Amino acid sequence: MPEDFPILNPLAPMVHLPPPLAALFTNATYVILGSIGALSLDILVNLGSDYRLLFTHRVTFPTVIYFVSRASALIYTLLNGVFNTAPLGMRCQVDEKTLCVLFHVAFSSTALLFFLRVRAVFNDNKYVIRFFFILWLAVLGGSLTVSTVGGATEIGPTHHCNPKPLKTYIIAAPITFAINDTFVFLAISWRLLMNSWDPDVKRSFKVVAFGEYLPRFSQALLQDGQVYYLVSVTSNLVSVILTFTSGGPNDYLYMFIVNCSLTNMMACRVYRHTKFGDFREETISTSWLASHHGRIDSFREEGTVVASVPRAFDLGSSGAEKIDADRQVETGQPVKRSKFLYLLSVILVVLPFLCVFLCSRTSRHPA
Repeated sequence: MPEDFPILNPLAPMVHLPPPLAALFTNATYVILGSIGALSLDILVNLGSDYRLLFTHRVTFPTVIYFVSRASALIYTLLNGVFNTAPLGMRCQVDEKTLCVLFHVAFSSTALLFFLRVRAVFNDNKYVIRFFFILWLAVLGGSLTVSTVGGATEIGPTHHCNPKPLKTYIIAAPITFAINDTFVFLAISWRLLMNSWDPDVKRSFKVVAFGEYLPRFSQALLQDGQVYYLVSVTSNLVSVILTFTSGGPNDYLYMFIVNCSLTNMMACRVYRHTKFGDFREETISTSWLASHHGRIDSFREEGTVVASVPRAFDLGSSGAEKIDADRQVETGQPVKRSKFLYLLSVILVVLPFLCVFLCSRTSRHPA
């Protein structure tokens, strides 16, 4: 009896891989297809909300970032499915470069949504804004480590693609993202705690943990942040742990795809809730809080704000765009924009070109 059996179907890609690698490749394909289904369902369910964002609300800078994040995450997930299932042949390298760029854009734009969120809450505190801007730049730099992907090769004569080995330091992407999310959650929770400060420690703990004793809008803001934080940080930590405990970063590379899909769905959910007024996100002066030790009674239970406390009219507004900005829009006067938003716009325009350069440069040097 011969020891070697002939390959019945030489065009099946898995027969050209070692059994452990073939099993891992197959499992990764199933997980990626599941991520595509979940993200596609989330987009379909919220088509009505996205339509309202585009056609019934004024399109602002955060709205543009929302759709950039949404589109890049979807295309990134879809292309990963194509990469794992279709015989791309010579296009494997092109697809891998495209995935590299989309990963940068999806991660950085999703993190930018929450930088704008913090900026709207701490609109008058330049030190806090600068700190979180540095954190966002760290997320941006962490996502650039994926440019070490080094291209892809064809599996035997099948023209299916197989990514080349990655470096372990690609876990910088989920680590920086988890750190950024942690600080965002703690900062907003601290602001809400200051709004409802009580000398009773037990009562203050219930405010932070369960949102008790808060007005409805603040309670919803806190709880929505808790849900996002739980999902996002858990997903990022799982990616890091699997990378460290497995044989190499390629073994659980698909967790980066799952992580990208989950964090995007949750971040966009929080943005929609804030935009449509499911709860209002108000900008409260830190100096005002320092001079008023106690609860803020200027907020109504339904989430509206009286004139004595400034409120950003939109998530991620610059801080100069407060209640009086609505009057400027109604009278046709131009709304003064922050130079900071122009800086962010320039970074986002330059980012894809930087990604293309890095991904193309590394793909020329096989690992």
